[in-house]
Amino acid sequence: MTFVIAQEAENLKRYPQEVLEAVSASPEVIETVQAATGGGHSEGGLHIVFVPDVVAQIGSFPITNSFVGSIVATLLLAIVAFVLGRKITKTGTPGKLQNFFEGLFDFILSYMEDVLESRKKAVAVFPLIATLFLFIWIANWLEFIPGFGSIIIGEAHLLRGANTDLNMTLALTIVAFVTIEALGFRSLGLGYLKKFFNFSSPINFFVGLIELVSELSRLVSLSFRLFGNIFAGEIVVLLAITLQGLLWSVAKIPFPFPVPVIMFEMGVGVLQAGVFALLTLFFIKMATESHDH
Repeated sequence: MTFVIAQEAENLKRYPQEVLEAVSASPEVIETVQAATGGGHSEGGLHIVFVPDVVAQIGSFPITNSFVGSIVATLLLAIVAFVLGRKITKTGTPGKLQNFFEGLFDFILSYMEDVLESRKKAVAVFPLIATLFLFIWIANWLEFIPGFGSIIIGEAHLLRGANTDLNMTLALTIVAFVTIEALGFRSLGLGYLKKFFNFSSPINFFVGLIELVSELSRLVSLSFRLFGNIFAGEIVVLLAITLQGLLWSVAKIPFPFPVPVIMFEMGVGVLQAGVFALLTLFFIKMATESHDH
C-alpha cells in the first residue's frame, strides 16, 4: 500500500494530485483514496491537515475551524448543564437521574479529597478538574459525529476537533499551569519559591533547578500528549477508511474496518480527558503540599 502525505502549500488546502497520478493503481483506487482523505475541498471526506482552516477573520484575529469546534463543544456542555439543572429539585424526592449525578459527584469529590487530603481544597478545584475533563471528552467525541467535518464554507471546513489543534491543547495546559502555580502560592506563600530556588546547599540548588525545568516542561508534556493522541487518532481513522475503500474497490470485500477503530479512538478520547484532568489534580497536590511533608 502506498501512503501519500499531503504537504499543504500556500493556502494549506491543496492536495498533491501529481502524487496520486504517479501511484500505480487503478482509477477506482485513486478515487477511493481521494474521497477518504478529503482530496479537494469541493468534495466530502475526512479532512486531515496539521494547520486548521481559517473560516473567518475578525480584525487580525483568525477564527479557525478548531476554534469553532471548541465553541460547539462549549455550547453543548452549557445546554446539557441547563437541561439537567432544570431537573434538579431541592425539595421533595429526587428522581433517578438526580440521584445518579449526586452519587457520581460525591464519588469524584471523595476521591479528590483523598488525593488532596483536604475537603476544602477538593471543593475549590472540583469545578476546574470537572470542566477540563468534560470539555476535552466532548470535544474529542464531536469529531466522530457523522458530517461534523463535512461542512464546507468557501474552501475551508467549518468544523474540526478542537484538540487536533495544538493551540487549543496549549491553551488548556496554560489554564491548568497558571491555576497550579496560583494555588501553590496561595497555600505556601513565597515559601513556594523555595521548591525551585534553594540556596541552603549546592545539591539543593541543583535539585531546585531540576524541579524548575520539570515544572516548565509540563507546558510541553500536557499539551503535546493530548494533541498527539487525538491528532494521531484522526490519522488512524483515515487509514481505516482508506483501507476499507481499497478492499472494496479491488476485491469487493465489505469489511467494516473503521467501526472498531472509531470505537477504540472514542475510548482514547475519554482516556485522554481523564489523564489530563488527573495529572492536573496530582500537580495541584504537589504544588500545595508543604516541602517538609
